[in-house]
Amino acid sequence: MNSVFLPIKDLEHLTTPAEPTPTELGQRSSARPRTSSQLLHMLSRQLPASSAYDITVTLLTHSGEAPRLSSRSREDWSYHVLSDPTTWLQTHVERVFRSWLPYVRFRFYSQRLYAVDIEQLGPSRLSENHTYRYYTRDDLSTVVNQLESYLGAPQTASAATRDMAGTKPGLHLILLLAMPTSVTTNQSDVPPVVECPRPLRFYLPSSTGSMAVTNVAVVPQWGGLFSIDAPSSCSRSAGVAATTGRQLVTVIRSLAGLPEPVELSTHQFNPRVPLNGRLGEVDHWELDEWFLKRTVESLLAVRMTMTALVDLLSRFPNMVINDHVATEVARSGRVWARALDDLRQMNSRNHSVGLGEIFTRAQDSLESINSAFFDHSLLGRLYFQDDQKYGIYVPLFVPVGVGLLMSTKNAFRIMFPRESST
Repeated sequence: MNSVFLPIKDLEHLTTPAEPTPTELGQRSSARPRTSSQLLHMLSRQLPASSAYDITVTLLTHSGEAPRLSSRSREDWSYHVLSDPTTWLQTHVERVFRSWLPYVRFRFYSQRLYAVDIEQLGPSRLSENHTYRYYTRDDLSTVVNQLESYLGAPQTASAATRDMAGTKPGLHLILLLAMPTSVTTNQSDVPPVVECPRPLRFYLPSSTGSMAVTNVAVVPQWGGLFSIDAPSSCSRSAGVAATTGRQLVTVIRSLAGLPEPVELSTHQFNPRVPLNGRLGEVDHWELDEWFLKRTVESLLAVRMTMTALVDLLSRFPNMVINDHVATEVARSGRVWARALDDLRQMNSRNHSVGLGEIFTRAQDSLESINSAFFDHSLLGRLYFQDDQKYGIYVPLFVPVGVGLLMSTKNAFRIMFPRESST
């Protein structure tokens, strides 16, 4: 895990609208800067394609958190988000992904961990000028590994038969709030002293190879850690709610696999110039590119899974296929062929099916074949012929039988000892 952490600065340009540059007279381009090969390798480990993503936002503070210091601090965002983060998530994060509906749904959950201090999971280091604390890449690997036992699964499993093949992809977004702490004194008449913690940072290598100090650490296919400084009573940071929301949106977009815009001459997309004031929001042309890419990935995954299932049945001819598995395989093949036909007819003027609908069909086909491939009845109905039984059961029971015979022999020696001849 210590090789996959990267700072937020390497991802922010993916969601920042680039300034359109003139190419030819009357034309504008929205090309964005290319990333390095190292960053492309990082972003290749993104979440798999799915019709739903479960995002779990976890709040984590110090165990000795102090109460609100003054009436002014009651209006601070940190205290509001600790009591109820739902409003902030809906306003700054969840609304950005509503444009993905009805084809892709982002479901947000929130939780707060009590009596869990990040310093107990892994002690941080103190900077040379004693102004902030920080974690290195190796330190974060230890912290994340120990933190996972408290988080639980980032997604919710369904009891439906088709969903048991695999739960929906999910992300863990950890908000590390540096809240003021109260320190009690030995004197009973002296009130507790409130201390403001030092800011927490992450010391990670950037895409250029140099080390960068950032407040966000991203773990591909897992989530990210966001360090938030102390509230207004300890610092003068402004706009924390909006800044943190943009950071969460940036990480979710990048880990969901939202690609950079490329010119595709075979399909007609909406105008490619991003609208001002829509930082983090997804335009129609971006969704079309994402749907097209993910549709191809899903169709290839269906073909690979179908090939693996056929190969499995050819290796084990005694495996019985029940009606449910046969129905799912046939259904996956029909939907897969229909999705291919829709892609083939994209350039037709009479074709009215959008890329979102084609993506939904590809996902439906993938879920059907996965449900068939991972069905437990494939092993439950596996039987062996008479000439194969000895080859299977003898290696299993011979080691146990030898020990059982030896123990029985020793028991008889103890119960019926032989008289020694003198």
